[in-house]
Amino acid sequence: MSLPNKKGNFVIHAFKQSPARDPDLANRSWDKLEKAIDEIFQENAGNLSFEELYRTGYNMVLHKHGEYLYQQVAVVLQKRSEELLERAVHTPDEMFLPALKKLWEDYKRGLGMVRDILMYMDRTFVKQNNRKAVYDVGVAVFGEHCLRSARVKDRMRELLLGLVHAERCGEKVDRDLIRGMTHMLHEIGKDVYAEDFEGPYVEASRQFYAVESEGFLQANSCPDYLRKAEARLAEEAERVAACLPSDYGGGEGS
Repeated sequence: MSLPNKKGNFVIHAFKQSPARDPDLANRSWDKLEKAIDEIFQENAGNLSFEELYRTGYNMVLHKHGEYLYQQVAVVLQKRSEELLERAVHTPDEMFLPALKKLWEDYKRGLGMVRDILMYMDRTFVKQNNRKAVYDVGVAVFGEHCLRSARVKDRMRELLLGLVHAERCGEKVDRDLIRGMTHMLHEIGKDVYAEDFEGPYVEASRQFYAVESEGFLQANSCPDYLRKAEARLAEEAERVAACLPSDYGGGEGS
């Protein structure tokens, strides 16, 4: 502001340059968010202020740090998925599928909280730059770095198909577990579900019934075989309805 002019009015001049932005805002803000995200995934979110965390994310995006925030969140989600992978691979076979299901459910719950505190970034930076939403990034990262790891993928599929085989042979199995695992794969991606489970499921079914039908025909009459086939078709339809995603398109009768 200058001295008064001859008419006694003050003359206000614009700043020659904008006030300097806080150069450390991005790092300080991210440190706070990173610690909070870690607490969320450790299930210690009770003492966090989600309003304050939302405001922190909001300010980062508002001050043009959206790209930095987005990339850092992706790194943290990948790190978390890799930690869960290590937990899963050291689980014995009899507990492997239940443990993997629980890891996924806990991860999703934490991921939902992370999405909530970064909602402003999803609504602005993500849409403006045609990126995946935070939750979708987290799902994709879990699929790539945990569920589809070479140390998990084949083992999970064989144990899951083993449960189906056991039920076909008359054993009582945990259908909630089968349903949880198939829906998890489907949520990771329909292509993932098709490749990692649906295709192998159809092939395992074909092999099972090829062996069973050959043996049954040799020991029973044709009418008995037809009744057996009809009963098996009903069993499979009921299994599909109870255990597989609703848009399942394969199966023995397709």
